[in-house]
Amino acid sequence: MIVGINHISVAVKNLDQATKYFVKAFGISENNVNYPHQPPKSLEDHKLVLISVGNADFEFAEPVNPASVVANFIENHGEGITHICFEVDDINEAMSTLSAQGITI
Repeated sequence: MIVGINHISVAVKNLDQATKYFVKAFGISENNVNYPHQPPKSLEDHKLVLISVGNADFEFAEPVNPASVVANFIENHGEGITHICFEVDDINEAMSTLSAQGITI
């Protein structure tokens, strides 16, 4: 069912600081850092940076709206992984299989 990991999303308080730390700590090339829609992609509620590692990305998200899902996650859980996005062969089949096992989609 799962064919890979698309991305791992991490909620952070400071996008620039988290990106620099991650790149330095793990020796990742700056070429692997992707700022979609330069500068960092700003969505309605948060900014994003993608860092490619192998066949997957780490997606760092910084809230820009204090009422956003990312801001609420940080307030309730601290900075950290919010979700892992899996790639699957057939999304409808995967959702049915998981639902049948009682997993909330």
